[in-house]
Amino acid sequence: MNRSYLTIAETADMLGVARQTVRRRVYSGLLPSLWLGPRLIRVEARCIVQDAPPPVQSWPAAIGVGDLASAWRLHPRTIHALAGAGLIPGHRVHGQWAFRPRELAELVRRLTTGSREAA
Repeated sequence: MNRSYLTIAETADMLGVARQTVRRRVYSGLLPSLWLGPRLIRVEARCIVQDAPPPVQSWPAAIGVGDLASAWRLHPRTIHALAGAGLIPGHRVHGQWAFRPRELAELVRRLTTGSREAA
């Protein structure tokens, strides 16, 4: 496939995002595109191939106390205590603890490699 332009659907498949996300990126100017009509859009293929990030594990936006407690095999009260003491990276959202998976993965990486730097 040596084409210079891709459809919205093809671009969405390549980037692993929804079609509406591609449209928003086109409208905001983040994706160079060619407008063939009011709704007929083609995205420059060279930009997609160059800027495509390597495949990564998809992460949920946030993990709740129950899910983290199950994954780490701890009681939910222990997770609350650790988060409240600042020993694990957590954020209060509407009165509930929420944890970002990437921050937790970084904490686990630091702990398993022996680096005991403060978070």
